[in-house]
Amino acid sequence: MKKRILVADDDGPVRKMVGRVLESENYEVQLVQTAGSEFASAITKAPDLILLDVDSNGAQVGKALDTIDTMTPSVPVIVFAASPKVLSAVAHARVNALLEKPPDLAELLKIISHLLSECDPVDDQQDKPPRAVTA
Repeated sequence: MKKRILVADDDGPVRKMVGRVLESENYEVQLVQTAGSEFASAITKAPDLILLDVDSNGAQVGKALDTIDTMTPSVPVIVFAASPKVLSAVAHARVNALLEKPPDLAELLKIISHLLSECDPVDDQQDKPPRAVTA
């Protein structure tokens, strides 16, 4: 069964590009804007991983992370932002990885694969590398 990834990004071209890359890697992908009710609705469908774009609006970031915590507390979250300053502001226990935009796609795929394998009970016996943080 394909792993489902929710890509929440308000930048349409980036959202579509990331979605195409993930689909080419055989993931099921749902694309939504971060702002608005579409994001909360998408989380209810229990994705296996969430890619969350953040901008300089700290309130929006906090609200999105609170929604994720409430609705899908065990789902891994990768946050990416255009500014290292914003990334440092969202260093949050709930966030599994931080990446600067535009994301390095090879690095993104490696992190996704690692996080999804951590969630796979078959892989629980393997050593796990430390949390990935790129700023």
